[in-house]
Amino acid sequence: MSLCFVGNLPLGNFSSTNNLTSDGFALNGFGGEYSGTYFITSNVGFGGNIRFTSNTIDDNAARTLLREEIPDDLPLENALLGIGIWKQVYLVIGPYFSLPLPNLNFDAFALIGINVIMPPEMKITAFFDEVSYSRNFSVQSVSYAVDLGIALRYHLNENYSLRMFSSYFQSNSKGTVREEFDLDGDGNSDIEERDQSLTIQSVNLGIGIVYRF
Repeated sequence: MSLCFVGNLPLGNFSSTNNLTSDGFALNGFGGEYSGTYFITSNVGFGGNIRFTSNTIDDNAARTLLREEIPDDLPLENALLGIGIWKQVYLVIGPYFSLPLPNLNFDAFALIGINVIMPPEMKITAFFDEVSYSRNFSVQSVSYAVDLGIALRYHLNENYSLRMFSSYFQSNSKGTVREEFDLDGDGNSDIEERDQSLTIQSVNLGIGIVYRF
């Protein structure tokens, strides 16, 4: 069993800052992982982990693109923005492969499971007299998760080891962007919805303590 601190490095569209519909605006993040493995032999085992990660948003890039969504009829100074952060909790299981070496083990793993996604708000509300505009973002809260990686366990004594690992993680965020327009000021809003799809990719680097029993 191990408990590790995790650094999260977003990749691809997850870190891109060009499009509100397809990009994640995620910056480097951090998290924690609790994992456990049962080795059937000295080389093969099964295990899993639960990991939490949090990524802040490129605030300036997000605010710039959100302001561009506001209709020309509305002054920018009356806009209220909510940005937020990405949070993910994923639970994955699968096979572990280990190569015993003097005083250490070299491990490889291929894990699959589920990812619970708590996305940033990425919303904006603008108003002037009776005229208003709002943009809201919502996603499906559960998606697939794939975690592929390698690890090194350096044995400090019979029961404790130092573990360092690197893994590639992939999941998917699908949701809806909902916009409401009341540009006539009559209280009747026009509603537009469009799909949002984002492949979440990241490299995770971790270090922590292993207890062997």
